[in-house]
Amino acid sequence: MHDDYSNAVLATASEQELADMVATMAETQEQGLVLQLWESKEAMRKAWANWMDGFRPVDSAPQAPPKQLWILNLIQSLGKPHAVTSKLVGPPPPQVTANNSDNSDPSSSPNQPPEPPNMLPPQLLFSGPTLFRLQNYIQALTIAASLRSLVPSPRLATGPSPPPQSQMNDFISPVNLTFTERIWALLEPEIGATDDGPSETKVINFADEVVMAYSSTLPPSVATLDPHLERRLRDTVDRILRTDDPVFILLQKRLLAALSAALLSIPISEERPSVRLQSGRPRPQRGVSSPSPPLETAQSEVTVLAKGFEDPLIAKQCSIAALTLGRSVEWVGRVWGDTMPY
Repeated sequence: MHDDYSNAVLATASEQELADMVATMAETQEQGLVLQLWESKEAMRKAWANWMDGFRPVDSAPQAPPKQLWILNLIQSLGKPHAVTSKLVGPPPPQVTANNSDNSDPSSSPNQPPEPPNMLPPQLLFSGPTLFRLQNYIQALTIAASLRSLVPSPRLATGPSPPPQSQMNDFISPVNLTFTERIWALLEPEIGATDDGPSETKVINFADEVVMAYSSTLPPSVATLDPHLERRLRDTVDRILRTDDPVFILLQKRLLAALSAALLSIPISEERPSVRLQSGRPRPQRGVSSPSPPLETAQSEVTVLAKGFEDPLIAKQCSIAALTLGRSVEWVGRVWGDTMPY
């Protein structure tokens, strides 16, 4: 009878109710799996407190209430050159030796390897793949904006005029793409890559695109680009793709500040009643881990305003990054809100 009742509920549930049921199941499974590794929520609270200990937002970050400071910390982590990672297992139990009855500090053990430089708390373990991709996404957007800054005129972003519709087929030649579209086509495959930085082949391709765009501005009386100017352009492209370049650092700082402002401005969805198969399960306290509708039902677009990222394609990709990050933040708050001391 229980199975028949469950099947009847599923058959009559709306699409939103089914989405809520699936989300609740995913929430329960994520909590169970992470707690198997970390043994207790108290250990997770300590890990979260250690992650937040001493955190101070950068000057360019927007003001945020204490309970949202972790969002700024996360965004700053996504801007670091080291890949974000999460610790799979909790700290080992304290050891007691014959010479010292006090609990030893596991972190002081000489045999324990040092933690990676961009370690996230266990609450973000299941969000790790998405956050890693977002970290690459932010770098790609910064590179695109950096390269776009080398093109002196907006009209340089447009390639040759496309042929009449009657002469076009379903294939769009790269020459008919804008400068930014061609740059993004080179960057997009790198977003899911696990190596550090673009390959040498890609650096050459980026430089070729910049030189071609620059050459398109030459007056009719000038046939070719000056070799010395071309060399300077190629050297600038090579330098600007490095994460320690001043232009890269400045633009990424602007983007991170804009993403922070965008996420903090997203309105919190009001909880609405929904049918859920959770008989006997206590309803969580609001503001701790209260379930809420998916972010896309409350906001389908996020405007990210950052100087240097105004190009329509780059701005659109910034909005996509903000939405993806917002959904991850909302999910982590829903699942682990009661383990986030502030």
